[in-house]
Amino acid sequence: MFGLVMKRTVFSLILVNLLAPLSLGTVASIIPSRWTQPVIAQSPNQIFDDPEITPEQEALIHEIIRATNEMNVMLESVRLTLEGMPQFPAQLREEYLGRFEADYLDLVTPIYAEYYTQEELEALLGFYQSDAGRAIAQRAPDVARNAFNRVSIWAEVNILDILQDMGY
Repeated sequence: MFGLVMKRTVFSLILVNLLAPLSLGTVASIIPSRWTQPVIAQSPNQIFDDPEITPEQEALIHEIIRATNEMNVMLESVRLTLEGMPQFPAQLREEYLGRFEADYLDLVTPIYAEYYTQEELEALLGFYQSDAGRAIAQRAPDVARNAFNRVSIWAEVNILDILQDMGY
């Protein structure tokens, strides 16, 4: 029985580290000790050394993120990951998701600015404003949810064999 519990724990940690945008497994392991310690929240601009972004670039990138439904896809992925981790109490999960949603645009805007030119950003927005682009964006959360579920089932079916093959 202990072996199965250990294997499920290892599976949970592997899944979290593969699928979560953050290493939530590490966070989960320190939750009890952190409840009693003061914490100072930091915004993305306090954590990262991002390049300057013009107001025009920022507005265009934010419009792309809204048009692609990206934030909802990411929130759904993180929510599903956290729900699969019983060590994350529901209240903590909801607080985490709320803060993640509040900071999401500031987190990813510099990434778009780094990888795409102004012309590419405009073309990307043009596509997502088209009928095909809107249809793709609308279905993106369902695609992400179903992909997460399929990967979770695949992992659950295969992780025990993988661990056994590795001698665990």
